[in-house]
Amino acid sequence: MERMEIKTLIASANFGSDVIVMGWVRTIRVSKNVSFIALNDGSCLQNAQIVADAEKIPGEILAKIHSGAALKIEGKLVQSQGKGQL
Repeated sequence: MERMEIKTLIASANFGSDVIVMGWVRTIRVSKNVSFIALNDGSCLQNAQIVADAEKIPGEILAKIHSGAALKIEGKLVQSQGKGQL
């Protein structure tokens, strides 16, 4: 599996496929069950929204993630359930 640029990922409608994205954290919002990470790789102005399940990622790892941190994310591409989101 090859890394995808975020601009390619956003243009893709290949939902359900496994993807790898790399970039820098713009923002992170952590809650009890799920965390939301806005990731940008500089390929476009839009961010990829990473939804991190708290059951799969230990809290000590999430505590190390902050704005500006570089991440490599592997996961499934899913369509956003939010209104007005890509």
